[in-house]
Formats: sequence, structure tokens, C-alpha cells
Amino acid sequence: WFLSHSVEREPSFIYGESIPFGSVAPPAAPSSIFPEAGIAMLRADESPSYWTNGSMAVLQMMARGYGHDHRDKMMIVMHAGGRLLYPDLNCIQYEPPSINWTANSVAHNTLVVDRGKTANAPFTHRHEFTPEVKFLATTASCYPGVLQTRALALTREYLLDLFWAGSELPHTYDWVLHAIGKLHLENPAAYHPSSDLLRDYWWVENELRRDIAQSWRADFVQQNG
Repeated sequence: WFLSHSVEREPSFIYGESIPFGSVAPPAAPSSIFPEAGIAMLRADESPSYWTNGSMAVLQMMARGYGHDHRDKMMIVMHAGGRLLYPDLNCIQYEPPSINWTANSVAHNTLVVDRGKTANAPFTHRHEFTPEVKFLATTASCYPGVLQTRALALTREYLLDLFWAGSELPHTYDWVLHAIGKLHLENPAAYHPSSDLLRDYWWVENELRRDIAQSWRADFVQQNG
């Protein structure tokens, strides 16, 4: 089914041969976990319609190392509505370590402890995939002395994303989320300019700060794809 789509590429995937479009039915798209690779793929719609209907899908890197390894353990990428919402973008390929961004944990949608870098680690996971919700909880120690679990619950309408981190010592926990769109704050007057992050993440611009003990909200609005 994939090869039947017209791709302007020379040489083609199938060495000049063609497969009439529509002659092969699209496959199902089950949610899957690949523990040997340390990758999980959650899909709200697991039917053959997944490939064309823009339903929600979430990729999670667990805690296993891989070739061209980045410090991206426990991170996620999310698509919905046929668009990329939470990206994992490399600003500079083969970036010098002194720039302190692309290959580091702050550049990924994950939990950062003490402004450090996630390490490869053994992990365990629990999951249950039902038509209503795709649940995955991954547990690992990607930082010394810190045990963390990331739990995802994906439905057709939303992604519930929860982090739990525990340690006998105090730490600084930064939940990092990169999103595409224009940022809208629920109460913008409550936020103030800050430079707290620049000591460690000097690529950050237009930093805003708010101290709050209650729930808060931020929206990222996309006007186009």
C-alpha cells in the first residue's frame, strides 16, 4: 500500500515498476511497543483509516540508547488533525556540544532534572490498549538517584500526559514541552520577564515567569499546517 503511492524519486523504491494506486488496501495501524528498540507508538485510531484521517498519534522514546544517540529519553512527539503539534526538531545537525541544545535533554519533550541530561537506563513498562484509550506507563532512572515514571493515556480527543519523579534528595525538575503555534496565555498579565533559564539554556528568548500553586493553562494556536 505504501509503495503504491506516487513518489517522485529516481530510482524508485521498486526499480521503476508501478503498483496501481488503490489496488492494495491500507493496513491496520495497531499501537505497538518495541522494547528492544526502546520505542512506543500509540494511535487513537488503529484501523486502516488511520493513515488518512488525521487522528491523534504519539511516539515515545523510552530509555534505551541507540545509534546517533541524543539525550532524549522518555520524550514524546505528537501529531493530531493531520498536523505536527509537539515536535522533536534538531536545530543544528552535528552541533558542537558547547552550544548546549540539540543533543541535550532541553531540546526534547521530556523531564529534565537539575538542568542535566537524561542517561540511557534499564526501564520497565505497563500498558493496556483498548478501543477507548491507549495507556502506557514507562519507569526508569535516567538521572542518578531519581526514579521517574511517564504515563500516557491517549483517546480520540486528547492526550493525558503525567510525570512522577521521586528521590531522597531535593532536585530541580523542568518539564519541557516544545509546541508549534502561537502561544496564548490564560492570564498574560500574571507573567513577568525573566532570565532564570539563560544560565543553562542560553538559546531561550522572550522568557516569561509566573509563580503559582494552582492549575494554569496555555494554548498553542496554529493558523496553518
